[in-house]
Amino acid sequence: MLIAKKVRLPRNKSTPWRAVSASRQRLLNLACCVANGSQFLLLDEPVAGISPQYRQQMTTLIQQLKQQGKTILIIEHNTDFMAETADRFLFLSAGTLSEFVSFSQLQHSPQAADAYF
Repeated sequence: MLIAKKVRLPRNKSTPWRAVSASRQRLLNLACCVANGSQFLLLDEPVAGISPQYRQQMTTLIQQLKQQGKTILIIEHNTDFMAETADRFLFLSAGTLSEFVSFSQLQHSPQAADAYF
C-alpha cells in the first residue's frame, strides 16, 4: 500500500505543507520516517494536539508498524494512547528511570500515579 494512502494524505501532491492540517502534518512526519525504511522509529509526542480522528489513525498506523517488526520508542503524555500502542513503559522522574512491563503496572506505581493518574 502506498504510504500516502496509508496515512490518508491529500490526493493533490502539490498541496503546500502550510495547507495541510496540523494533525495531517503529524501523519506526514510519520510517513516520512516509514518511507526511508527505518527499522527503529523515535516519536516525540506524536498525538499531542491532534484531533481524536487523527489520533486513532496514528494509533492504527503504529500498531501496523509494530506488526511489521518495527521498533518504536514513543515519548508521550497521553495515557490512553500509551495504553493502546505500547508494550513496555519507561518512566523518568527526578533522574530515576523505572521500567514497567504493562500499562496496569505503570498505573499502579506510586511514582507514575503522582504524575498521570
